[in-house]
Amino acid sequence: MSVFKIIDVNSAKIGIWKLNETVDELKVMIFNDLSQQEKLSFANFKSNRRQKEWLATRALLKKLRNTKKVEEIKYLPTCKPYLDTENIGISHSHDFVAIILSENAEVSIDIEKISHKPQRISHKFLSTDELNFFDISDDKIATLLWSAKETVYKFHSQKELAFIGKIKLHKTKINAKGTLNATLNKEKNLLVNYEFIENNILTYIVGEQSFNFKTYFIDNK
Repeated sequence: MSVFKIIDVNSAKIGIWKLNETVDELKVMIFNDLSQQEKLSFANFKSNRRQKEWLATRALLKKLRNTKKVEEIKYLPTCKPYLDTENIGISHSHDFVAIILSENAEVSIDIEKISHKPQRISHKFLSTDELNFFDISDDKIATLLWSAKETVYKFHSQKELAFIGKIKLHKTKINAKGTLNATLNKEKNLLVNYEFIENNILTYIVGEQSFNFKTYFIDNK
């Protein structure tokens, strides 16, 4: 099984699956353990890539929960996934599938392949302050900032949340692994954990955080 990495953090568990298998190989691993409803859902996917992501997500969930059967993943109208027994976040990149689980805390997760695109569209998701704070000429940092805002967006779990103005990232030094402090709607403080994995960036949130800042953003553009 291609479980690349498992991370235990606070009250959550994260699993990362590297997408090495074919669709047929993944079906052998997991298909008989799915509910009839899940099998019907799988039949709707025509893309080979989407089939692999979908099957690997269920295989990873089974591994993380160490169960014989796979609990059905359901979705809210906002497309946020959920389980009947605990909170879940899901993300895919070209190379990986990532899941975060927690019984006690709200969670969200994102994994992105590092590319030049976030730098090209940085003006669409970063405020003037953020553009000044971070070196977005570095594709790794630009992709990290995009992924961090995606993770906050997923945590919020409501559509039409503006990336500029509503989600604010506070200035900090970027390392190979660390945290970004984010403010959501000027009232929620969120700690976005991150680490670089091969040519990808993983970001995730486990619950709200209690911290204060002496200096807040003044640019709401």
